[in-house]
Amino acid sequence: MTVHIVVANRLIKIFGAIIKTLSYPFHALLPNFRFTIPEYSAAKCKSKQQQKIPKVIWQTNFTNQASFPVYINYLFNRLMSLSYDYRYVSTEVRLEYLEANASPEIVTCLQTTDQWRGTSGFMAHVCAVERRRGVYGY
Repeated sequence: MTVHIVVANRLIKIFGAIIKTLSYPFHALLPNFRFTIPEYSAAKCKSKQQQKIPKVIWQTNFTNQASFPVYINYLFNRLMSLSYDYRYVSTEVRLEYLEANASPEIVTCLQTTDQWRGTSGFMAHVCAVERRRGVYGY
């Protein structure tokens, strides 16, 4: 690895630790304040070359109402992927998405599992990536 990559990596980790530290007093003062992660955010910079895999990032979380450090993480990820579309799928919407995009057998199977939340998120993203292409992030 080159030196500038290692330095950038360490600076990003330090910045993340500072943000996490600042979030404690922030949430002590505003314990119920949450930021909203958008369900869709278009690419800020359009790529001129064709890609075999569309530039779409699919992400999931329990809810789109995020705490300060989670929202800063989302903003940082958007900054690092300005040429990608961003799509967010919450836990509440996964079943609807799976019913619209997966086979009835998969939906029935997932609804009978004890680990519906974790499995459904994975399967929703598998369906999204299979049908619409893109990158799965969590």
